[in-house]
Amino acid sequence: MTPLAGPFYAFALLLGVAGALKLHDPRGTSGALAAAGLPRSFALVRGLGGVEVLIAAGAIWTGRPLFAGLLAAAYVTFAGFAGLALVRDLPVASCGCFGKADTPPSRTHIGITLVGAITSGWVAVAQIGPVSRILADQPWAGLPFVAATLVAAYLLYVALTLLARSASIVAGRQGSLGSMQTTRVAE
Repeated sequence: MTPLAGPFYAFALLLGVAGALKLHDPRGTSGALAAAGLPRSFALVRGLGGVEVLIAAGAIWTGRPLFAGLLAAAYVTFAGFAGLALVRDLPVASCGCFGKADTPPSRTHIGITLVGAITSGWVAVAQIGPVSRILADQPWAGLPFVAATLVAAYLLYVALTLLARSASIVAGRQGSLGSMQTTRVAE
């Protein structure tokens, strides 16, 4: 087993959660896309969310290089969008990653998503195989591995939401919840 299996699965879980949240509520992502001058329809955002869920499921279930590569591409895209938002100083309270106004673009966001891209790219080369093979090699039927992976995914989510929001408030970019609502787009 590659030592990156746990982080890889954590990043895959994070992508799956992000996709599911976009399916549930596309408004935050739609607003972020609109602020960047990109197509922003709810149908498009939900389609992207569905693709994210499929990539995550494929990456976790099969561990195949194709899905690991797609996961890496997704994280490079997220880092690029967050970087674009910061460089252009776009008026967005959220990058839209989790489908709502709770993930302001930040250097933290870019760093975490680039780590996700590098981890996934490495796994695409290492070819770790299906999660069942990883779990079979773990003590206690893989329960500690699964628990650690879930905790890592949760900590990544917290870093991308609470930590990023706190950093942007300190920097003075998003001073209130009222300003966070500016990216909401009604359709």
